[in-house]
Amino acid sequence: MEAYCAIQLRSKLKYSLYALSTTNACYYFKFAAVVTTLLNFTRMFNKAHEENRKQLELEMKTNAESDKKKCESERILPTAIRTGNVK
Repeated sequence: MEAYCAIQLRSKLKYSLYALSTTNACYYFKFAAVVTTLLNFTRMFNKAHEENRKQLELEMKTNAESDKKKCESERILPTAIRTGNVK
């Protein structure tokens, strides 16, 4: 009877160690998946942010050029305000 109990105890101990190692491996893989997802997200976010910044600079540049052309076409030139011009 004692031999049977010892065998059962050993098998339960082996199973519990296996389950513990499997659980730890599961947590490790879940952690690795979360970290990978976060790294991918930050890479995509930084890339999108850089593209948006470049697009905004391009739009500002084209707006400045169009404003300059508009001023030239309407012959609106900035003039200095002199005290004699003010009434």
